[in-house]
Amino acid sequence: MFTVKKLKIFRNKNINIPVKLKKIIFLLLIVSSIIFLKFVISAAINDEDKNDNEALVNVRTPDGSLITCGVERWSIKTLIDPDTINVDFANVLQSTIQYQRSLTKPLTLPDTRLPQEDSVYSLDCIMYKYKLEDDNDIHIVIHAIGDTSQTMVAEILNAQCPGIISTSRYTQFNNLRKWFDSTYHPTSTFTTTNVRIRISGVGYFDFLHGQTGIPPNGREIHPVLSFLLITNINKLSKDVPAEYKLFQNFPNPFNPSTTIKFDISEKAFVILKIYDLLGKEISNPINEPLQAGSYSVDWNGAQYPSGIYFYRLESGKFSSIRKMLLIK
Repeated sequence: MFTVKKLKIFRNKNINIPVKLKKIIFLLLIVSSIIFLKFVISAAINDEDKNDNEALVNVRTPDGSLITCGVERWSIKTLIDPDTINVDFANVLQSTIQYQRSLTKPLTLPDTRLPQEDSVYSLDCIMYKYKLEDDNDIHIVIHAIGDTSQTMVAEILNAQCPGIISTSRYTQFNNLRKWFDSTYHPTSTFTTTNVRIRISGVGYFDFLHGQTGIPPNGREIHPVLSFLLITNINKLSKDVPAEYKLFQNFPNPFNPSTTIKFDISEKAFVILKIYDLLGKEISNPINEPLQAGSYSVDWNGAQYPSGIYFYRLESGKFSSIRKMLLIK
């Protein structure tokens, strides 16, 4: 459009425009066109959720605050529907994003819980993007480790939305949300990151309405029940230790991170678990085969309250447990 107008001006013999000025005008037109195209492309890339037309409702929280919450399949994705009793919370299934994406989506999505929505899954993955959505959930885009094309969505609830506060899971949801908000400070625009995590939550099918990262079958982990940062296992020495050994963590007491060191005298499958004072497993930083050597792993207790915790190392016939103290 700009080029056509320019040529019409230049063809008007009553207007005498110097050649140098013509070149400047032509250059400005080209630059303007490039900037315009760049703006359009950038908008398309960065505003990926512009077609996210999920139904919303404004509600009052118990303290009188006004917040916006979702409506679509609300009871299902917040675990307040009657069929929540069918969800097997005690049996957490190890899964992958590839598997979740392969599940067949039903032709229609009812307001009741589907048989494919009664399992809790644990996934090791990469948190790629996150944002605060209009419905006050945290929208997390995750992708498979080593394959950025295999994406999926996970959602952390706002526990102040309707129905959640009266359930036994309110404290769990509220603590998780407070920890995520204080750690990552989500805003209404996407933050890009590259964090290896292990999350668990209920498998859920959502309507397709332009969500960033959603697979073709609309599969999500919704709601997220636990969110753990997975730190790298550091090999400290190539020397082969004479025996297995679990060292006292350092620092101890700690806030919020501490380092756990251990020796493995032969190639073996190694399990390191963290327990609270009641003996409940809360974290599993290591669950894989390792070569003989000396290792360390960092554990972050930011999302847990102050108190006494135990860590236990198991490998073959070796088992050792030590105590550590988190003080905030």
